[in-house]
Amino acid sequence: MPPLEISDSQVSNSALRPHPDEATLKAHYILALERFIDETTAIYHGEERDLSWFPDMLAFAGRARVIAQELETKPADPFAQFDVEAQPV
Repeated sequence: MPPLEISDSQVSNSALRPHPDEATLKAHYILALERFIDETTAIYHGEERDLSWFPDMLAFAGRARVIAQELETKPADPFAQFDVEAQPV
């Protein structure tokens, strides 16, 4: 097999080929930027969706606190309030 002959123009073209040109770099940058914006938007909407229940949970916690306070003040026997013998006539 004869040896390969490489011209100067082929050497310079092959040397540049591994390095992307400016247009390719700009295209990759734009795609990366679009992906970053999409991911950031998705995260924002995810957090917004996750926090939408927060006011309801605060309301439930407040109601639970009221119920707990009522249970602390009531007698231990839940039917004691219906005890006819203990009620004044």
